[in-house]
Amino acid sequence: MDYIQIYNQIITRAKNRVIEGYTERHHIIPRCMGGTNDKGNLVDLTAREHYICHKLLCEIHPTNKKLKYAYWAMCNLSNKDQYRDYKVSSIDYGNIREEFSKQHSQWMLENNPTRGRSKTQEEIDNWRESYGDKWQGEHNPNYGSTRSVETKQIQSEIRKEWHKNLSEEEREVISKKLSESNKGRVSEKKGIPNPKHSQWMKENNPFKGKTHTDEVKQMLSEINSKPKTDVHKQNISLNSPNNKQCIIEGVTYRGVAEAARQLDLSENTVRGRVKNKNFKEWNYVEETR
Repeated sequence: MDYIQIYNQIITRAKNRVIEGYTERHHIIPRCMGGTNDKGNLVDLTAREHYICHKLLCEIHPTNKKLKYAYWAMCNLSNKDQYRDYKVSSIDYGNIREEFSKQHSQWMLENNPTRGRSKTQEEIDNWRESYGDKWQGEHNPNYGSTRSVETKQIQSEIRKEWHKNLSEEEREVISKKLSESNKGRVSEKKGIPNPKHSQWMKENNPFKGKTHTDEVKQMLSEINSKPKTDVHKQNISLNSPNNKQCIIEGVTYRGVAEAARQLDLSENTVRGRVKNKNFKEWNYVEETR
């Protein structure tokens, strides 16, 4: 389809007519592409023609982000002086909404003024004073609602993409903050029964209704009753994650527990970094990256 020809036909027809009623002023050459406000670059279109022209411009210049934003705005924004009698199809709206979302996400990755910067205590206090109480409890628009499985999956993918784009310095800052905030913290749920998990296990436990045969019971009894040799005990100790030697930034530690004490971190933080490929200088002794 020749989008340029269709666009020019609409502009030519609009220039050679006198129209009454509601119209919208349109820049023939968009201002984002060097167009001016001169009379020769302006034409009066109906609301429907104006919408079609912006859609055509996006097809003619598919990489122009500002044209996509203008088209998205025509699908979503309006004011009291505008009367737009057209209806945006679900396909058109879905396409431009997806394009605009990708464009905005990319812009935020490149231009977000707070990226890599921690808020000052004064900024945090100001935010809490202005908005803190307004969004808590019943004032929170999500209060009492639960997210669907699809929404949780989308949020998970977004977080994974965000985490993948972090630099090593940003990962280090976030990791230190989490380690400090969780240090010495006892889980509020520890020791509290979880009815949902209990019900799930009752319904989905793969061993539900199954019993070991007498032969298997006898075999397990013999294995567990045998005294463990010193070599066996040593192997169990060496294979324990807390007792495996690790090298962290050139320093060798006897285990995760010792490294956690020396570095003033939690054992979970140390264990997580050793397993994380992004921390190349955090390894178990037998591992290399």
